[in-house]
Amino acid sequence: MKYIFGIILTLFFYGCNNSSDTTFEDYNISQPQISMQQIDSLLKDQNYSGVIEILKDSAATDEEYLALGEAYMGVSGLSLSTVIDDILKASDENGSALMDFIDMSAQQTKENQNALEYLNKATDYYMLVIGDRCDDTNETQTLTEFEQEVCTYKGLAQTVESVTTINYVLGYEKDSQKASSCAMQYAFNKREESGCEITPAGDITFSESNETYKSIDIMVNDNHFEYLLKYDNVTQVDEVVVTDGYCSTQSFDTRVDEKIDPEYQEDFHVCPVNLINRDKSYITQSLTDGLSYTTKEGIVDAFNDGTHSILVGDINNTLLKEKIIEFKNEIIKTRQNGDEDDEIKTEDIVTFFQEQNF
Repeated sequence: MKYIFGIILTLFFYGCNNSSDTTFEDYNISQPQISMQQIDSLLKDQNYSGVIEILKDSAATDEEYLALGEAYMGVSGLSLSTVIDDILKASDENGSALMDFIDMSAQQTKENQNALEYLNKATDYYMLVIGDRCDDTNETQTLTEFEQEVCTYKGLAQTVESVTTINYVLGYEKDSQKASSCAMQYAFNKREESGCEITPAGDITFSESNETYKSIDIMVNDNHFEYLLKYDNVTQVDEVVVTDGYCSTQSFDTRVDEKIDPEYQEDFHVCPVNLINRDKSYITQSLTDGLSYTTKEGIVDAFNDGTHSILVGDINNTLLKEKIIEFKNEIIKTRQNGDEDDEIKTEDIVTFFQEQNF
């Protein structure tokens, strides 16, 4: 599997001295019945759907899980090579390298309705291989080269999962970015940001998940946007629920992308993203699996876990590591409370978006 394990080293780690001849045989990983040479060829040809079709019901080895992680990132529009290339190209010329990367990712996934689900699955498959071994910085020196590389893959998947969640929340409609910033501000401390008029609209229960949310209406320049809030016991504040399109409260299957869709009904609400593994087609490992997917899980937790895994995996101080540190620092420098902790918090995301002057 030289393609899977060599992609970062050979294509994008400019100027690095990191070289690895590590093979699966070195780790006593059994050979699968399906030819991995065939899988390798499909990945090289970017036939990600083909890889998924072959392995989704039979994957049982680390080698196959890694191939599925790569494939699910590919079908999301954000393949490993694309993600690394975009990270390294991200520029602060217009104020923020992180926002530049967010914008590039939005263009890659804009036409893909299942991008977030695919990235979540990619994270799951990488976690089947590496588990929690990327979590503890003190373990960096004990990780094998194989594990360091998998930490990097997992970290990339989680980082772009966070970025894609940001794009889901920000939306593409006129004034939607301003409205989203106001929604996160209001959820965090119930303050109204200038330029937004916020009206609580009562509780809404989706019978399919039996989840109840607070609904709020945000008006920006006479344009109305609905957001759902859910209280988080960890942060002890409301979090914005990540939504995708509109649906009825009886069934998520009624989901439509826009209000102009002929199937749209007046009693539809913004529809919560539901990443629970309903069909059990893969083993869920990530922290993002659940009935309610909020900005804390999808943005804050995924960003922290993802960037940490990249920094643990990329021990050779490459340009990739430098860009990840730059992304984190751009968020941290917008803090107003003097906190020097490098872990990103919900309030950090709120203040960062406020700085973008949507």
